[in-house]
Amino acid sequence: MGAVAGWVSSEAKGEMSDSSALVPMLERLAHRGGGELSGFIDRRRNCQVVMGASFYDAHSGIAVVLDGAISNREELKGWLAKRGYGFAANSDAELLLRAYQYWDK
Repeated sequence: MGAVAGWVSSEAKGEMSDSSALVPMLERLAHRGGGELSGFIDRRRNCQVVMGASFYDAHSGIAVVLDGAISNREELKGWLAKRGYGFAANSDAELLLRAYQYWDK
């Protein structure tokens, strides 16, 4: 079983929350399995989103949080591979991200 950790905060008073607080959250959830978690921080005007991401693609700027499994994993992976999508992490979260990239055109 996986898990999700993080928060959303506003900069209303000009203060950003301490993003290093995400590290102990991710460490605390690591025993739950489901693969490697990485931190993802998105700072935009008047808002900060900090979360643990199951997979983060730095090139596209897309982060995925997945707490589960894709039942037709091999079929979907093969289908996307034939359309030029590569898979570095070989995880369901990466597969979900690549499917999103394909169908979000």
